[in-house]
Amino acid sequence: MIVAVPYDAGHIFQHFGKAKEFKFYTIQGSHIISSQISATAGAGHGAVIAFLQAHGTTEVICGGIGAGAQQGLQAAHIVLHAGITMAADEAVTALLQGTLTDGIASCCDKH
Repeated sequence: MIVAVPYDAGHIFQHFGKAKEFKFYTIQGSHIISSQISATAGAGHGAVIAFLQAHGTTEVICGGIGAGAQQGLQAAHIVLHAGITMAADEAVTALLQGTLTDGIASCCDKH
């Protein structure tokens, strides 16, 4: 499994479509095997979703995300965990422990 998180200085960047970097976590069983930070290939949710697909992403943990991006992730068969505001590593650990609780997922900037 590969989990992607919009990333900014250790924390979850709070606007999915405007993220400049994502941190990718390779998961095996219930353990993080590796992680890497990659700059996005473009702006806007369409470009970001294509970028995530190119990296083999199976799940996304993010903060705010618009309806169009949510639909795009669903169409790409990427599981979404939205409305999360903690540190990126902490969120992935919570996901693996089964304690990650999704919050309010929507954002309204031009959506």
